[in-house]
Amino acid sequence: MRTLSLASASRGLGTGEWDAGVFLSLARFANNFYLSTEVGYLWLGDSPGAIYQNPVSYAVGVGRTFVNSRLGLLLLYSGTSTIFADYKAPQQIGMGVNWRLSNRLGLFTNFARGLSETVPDFGFAT
Repeated sequence: MRTLSLASASRGLGTGEWDAGVFLSLARFANNFYLSTEVGYLWLGDSPGAIYQNPVSYAVGVGRTFVNSRLGLLLLYSGTSTIFADYKAPQQIGMGVNWRLSNRLGLFTNFARGLSETVPDFGFAT
């Protein structure tokens, strides 16, 4: 993974530096249940006045499929190692719902609850 530096540090949005990462994801299915894991490493660009520690990222989730495996529910715990020396590492727990429309297309929605001060208290993503 590599992110383009589209934000502008002079406007107070982002660092203006390139970020990069590498991730490994594994999933194991048994009947209608599955286990999902991910681990990664991020190289974060620094900004003036802030120095970031490159974090290790991790996630583990358990899920179940329904409706001929077209509908899925996933409970996920994720976080990273410390990014800022003075703050606790980011952590969150979430519940995801996915709907497989075809073998190549699906929809995914995630509701999250932050567990540390470095992530939002609540989140929603599609």
